[in-house]
Amino acid sequence: MGNDTLLQVKDLVVRFRVPGSKYRPTFIRPVNGVTFSMQQGEIVGIVGESGSGKTTLGRTIVRMVSPTSGEIRLRGRDVTRLGRRQLSGYWREVQMMFQDVYASFNPVFTVGQQLRYVVNKHRDQHRQDVDVELDRLLGVTGLTPPDVFRRKLPHELSGGQRQRVALVRALAVMPKLLVADEPVSMLDVSLRADVLNLILNLRDEFGLSYLFITHDLPSARAVCDRILVMYGGRVVEIAFADDLLDQPLHPYTQRLISAADFAEDSGLQTAPPAEDAGQVMAELLESYKGCPFRRKCPLAMDICETVDPAFRAVSPTHSVACHAVDDAVASEARGSLQ
Repeated sequence: MGNDTLLQVKDLVVRFRVPGSKYRPTFIRPVNGVTFSMQQGEIVGIVGESGSGKTTLGRTIVRMVSPTSGEIRLRGRDVTRLGRRQLSGYWREVQMMFQDVYASFNPVFTVGQQLRYVVNKHRDQHRQDVDVELDRLLGVTGLTPPDVFRRKLPHELSGGQRQRVALVRALAVMPKLLVADEPVSMLDVSLRADVLNLILNLRDEFGLSYLFITHDLPSARAVCDRILVMYGGRVVEIAFADDLLDQPLHPYTQRLISAADFAEDSGLQTAPPAEDAGQVMAELLESYKGCPFRRKCPLAMDICETVDPAFRAVSPTHSVACHAVDDAVASEARGSLQ
C-alpha cells in the first residue's frame, strides 16, 4: 500500500437476514467480496442500478453498517471493528452526505444550530470560533450572507441550498474522506452542474477525497477520476472514468452506458434500466451461485452458471470480472452492443 493510499477495502462482505425468514433463515449479501483502494485527493465513483449494493457499501465504509467479514483500512489503520467510542474519532475523518438531504436535517432547528451541534460533537472549540469557521464554510459553498443562512430552518432552503448546507455539515469536522450518496439526484438539471463544480472546488481547496455514489453516468464522468461498477453486491469493473465510459468491457457496464446514451438523446433524466425486484433479490441471496449478471448477459457461458468470475486486469488501470472478457466470441458480441 503506497504512502498516498487513503482507503483500502479488502474482501468486504455485508450479510443481512431477509425479514420473515425466522424459522428458515434466508440471508442476502448486498456487499459480497468487494475489494478496491483509493488515493488521497481522488474521487472514485460507485455506479450501478438500485439494489446493486452501492449505498450499503458506502454506509459500511462510514461504519454506519457493520461488516460481516473483510477489512477496511484508512491510511493503513484497520477500522473494521472499531467500538462505539473509537467511531467518534473515525467520523472526524470520514463523513457521509445522504441521498435524501431534507430528511437528514431536523426540521425544528435552524441551520446554524445543527451545524454547531456537529462541530461541538467532534471538535473542542469556543462557540465564537465555531461560528467564524461555519461562516467561512457557508461562504465557500456560496451560501451568503452566512449569518442569514445560519438562522434559516431547513424548509426555508431550496434543494440546491440544502445540498450545500449538507456539504458544509460534512466539511465542518474537516474530514479526509467524504462519502456522497447520490448528491445531485434530487436536484434540477440546472443546479447539478453548480453542485458538481462545487465538489471539485472543495476537493482542491480542502484536499478532500470522495466516494461518489450515483446512478447518473454523466455526473460520474464530470467529477470522478475512476469509476467502480457494482452489480448484485459485487464489483464487476473498475477503470479510469473516460476509459470505462468510452471502452466498457463488462456487458452490464455496456448496458448502463447504453441506457444513459438513450436518456441523453431523448432529453430525459439519466436512469438505469428497470429491473424486476424479485430478480435483483435472487442475485443477492447468499445461496446464489455463479455470475450475478448471467441471466441477463448476452455473453453467458456454461461456466457462468456455477463459477463467480474473478477480477482480472486487462491493463494496469482497467480490471473486469467476466469469464468472457478475453473470448473471441465476447469481442464480437461487445461490438454488436455498441
